Amino acid sequence: MSSCVKPLIQSSQNPVVLLHGFDSSCLEWRYTFPLLEEAGLETWAIDILGWGFSNLERIKSCDVASKREHFYQLWKSYIKRPMTLIGPSLGAAVAVDFAVNNPEAVENLVLIDASVYAEGTGNLAKLPRAAAYAGLSVSFIFST
Repeated sequence: MSSCVKPLIQSSQNPVVLLHGFDSSCLEWRYTFPLLEEAGLETWAIDILGWGFSNLERIKSCDVASKREHFYQLWKSYIKRPMTLIGPSLGAAVAVDFAVNNPEAVENLVLIDASVYAEGTGNLAKLPRAAAYAGLSVSFIFST
């Protein structure tokens, strides 16, 4: 239901798995991927469910749990060992959620300009739901 770039080399070391950022795809890593493989690292670049080249017609749900389960099934079917998981932006949110829920699958976690899933805390909880999930940056000014 989604795409990935599989490694050209298999390594005895645990693999590096690259997740993409918001509104992107596994092609985000097209310049980095070959460099990692040249360094001898088994490298995967994976589309997050609902993004990239996902087959949206076959996806019933694209919530946090669906993204996690989809990624877990890919890991369990193909990777099968602890990985170094790298994620920027949205990929970082998926990586953190995945690592917390599947610690046996993640050896190292690398977050770049990390975002996280949040229902809203403090004043952010007062935002309209659409704004909270649109990736907006909001500043609050308080006076006493």
